[in-house]
Amino acid sequence: MVNNSINSTTDVNEITSLADLDWFHGDMSRSIAETILLNNATEGTYLLRINSDKENYSVSVRCQNSIKHYVITHNKEKNIFVFGIATFYSLKELLDYFESYPELSSAENETVVLRKPYKNEDNALHSYTPVNGHGEAA
Repeated sequence: MVNNSINSTTDVNEITSLADLDWFHGDMSRSIAETILLNNATEGTYLLRINSDKENYSVSVRCQNSIKHYVITHNKEKNIFVFGIATFYSLKELLDYFESYPELSSAENETVVLRKPYKNEDNALHSYTPVNGHGEAA
């Protein structure tokens, strides 16, 4: 069953910034988001984070055996959000869209359903360190 409460415990009308969302994880790297979702989440679990370009945002979603990342472009001068081919003129409009249409499609025509937000309740989650390589001890 799809959880259509994309904003989780926060009323969409009370949201003034993405940081108000309890599933916004701030400046979390792509690799840490992947580690957290692969190890602690089920298919359809998602989180929002600052994109690696530090200008935009990414929705990271746990799929069956992988993580998909979808960019939300934020034009700060015009205060608009662009997601795919859709443009949203307010944060409320963007969140309402995700709540109404929780299915995302990738370039590979794979559909991902946003089922459950991964809440930012435990700051220890941000202490994950990505592994860049490994090998046998000498």
